[in-house]
Amino acid sequence: MTLSDDAVRVAADLIQQYLTDHPDAADTPNGIRAWWLTGVSTAVVEAALEDLVARGIVRRQEVPGASPVYSRARAR
Repeated sequence: MTLSDDAVRVAADLIQQYLTDHPDAADTPNGIRAWWLTGVSTAVVEAALEDLVARGIVRRQEVPGASPVYSRARAR
């Protein structure tokens, strides 16, 4: 399956906007898909999150035995 670059870009923009509007928000990819970006596939959400992590906009926190949690990266 090939993901649309446009779909990933739009999802990344929506996640970034959500985190701007809700700076303390944090969730798993499935939670983000269910509550922040309804109707967007999990694969697109995960690709968008990886892009945002790579750009330092979002931080990924590993949770033992569970899905990682993503939140806004804090300024250093």
